[in-house]
Amino acid sequence: DTVSIGGESRPERHRKGGGGSSRPKLLKFGGSSKRKHDSETRNVIVEAELLDVDSKAVAAPIHEVSVRIASLGFCLCELDGVYHKLFNSINGCDDSDIPTLRHNDARRRICQELPELLDFLREHCGGSLTRYLAQRIVFFELRQDIFERLYFAVDGGGRSAPATPVDMVDPGFFMADTEGQSAPSCLTMSMIIARRQDGLLSLATQTPPALMVPFVVELGSALVYAWMYVVLDYLRRARFSGAALPVLDDDVDAMGSLVEGMMREVRRHISANTNARSAAGSSAGGRRASLTGLSLQDCDEGQRRLAELLQSAKTLAWRVQSSRDAEDLARFAGRVFGDRAEALGE
Repeated sequence: DTVSIGGESRPERHRKGGGGSSRPKLLKFGGSSKRKHDSETRNVIVEAELLDVDSKAVAAPIHEVSVRIASLGFCLCELDGVYHKLFNSINGCDDSDIPTLRHNDARRRICQELPELLDFLREHCGGSLTRYLAQRIVFFELRQDIFERLYFAVDGGGRSAPATPVDMVDPGFFMADTEGQSAPSCLTMSMIIARRQDGLLSLATQTPPALMVPFVVELGSALVYAWMYVVLDYLRRARFSGAALPVLDDDVDAMGSLVEGMMREVRRHISANTNARSAAGSSAGGRRASLTGLSLQDCDEGQRRLAELLQSAKTLAWRVQSSRDAEDLARFAGRVFGDRAEALGE
């Protein structure tokens, strides 16, 4: 038998053990039962496969990544020291009354090339490492807590609680125990942060000064984006548990407190370093400002970016709490994700 494709006759392939035309198997139907089982024991987001990463990408432990960042910070500090040593050496050899062309050319190259190298190492290499560390913490190390367990309601016996439409839920019911039974409970972002706060603060303070603000901004942004995604994903599937309604504001406040605490530590570190440099500069007869140091203006800019993102999270929490219609919230989430995501949610 032949079939015509594009004007050419090609043999038609038959299935083994039976006739009829073959059809490509686009969907693995066997996986639906596994997905159904998973959805009863944990939250399964629509784009769960996007969280799957190559094992080689996360093979290095967090400590090793921190050591790499610290090594880069050491290199930045050493280059900053080389800059000042070279500049002072050129000035010491030149005639202050009649500067020579050769010394001026050396000053120009030092002022132009070394800062460019420092900027490249700080923004490209340092930015990539801090972004990787922040996103690995949120999207890999905290994957189960945030993307599988956050707001997933279970009853007292550890069984999955049935998803209840938002417009049929009394929030007070989920926050109090009933007679003879434990009320459904769920993991909240406040609980996750409470368990991880000390470690995250320690990680922020161990980051080299030149990369502190970028790391805090990346970590805070990834955390807020992950939280908003999980909430919107619940909404578009109409599976948002009423247990989470009363705690949304608390969770946004917890993320804000974590970001504020990390920024406070960064500001304290900057103030201490600024005072130390001022004392050293006075004893050495004056010195140029560090090319790798942070300023309070850098902190202000980073905090402003995070404040705008947290405001978006507060707006989302208000939107969920102000509308108790599950279908309306599903349409809203679908619009946020786009037409394709809305179709998947339906």
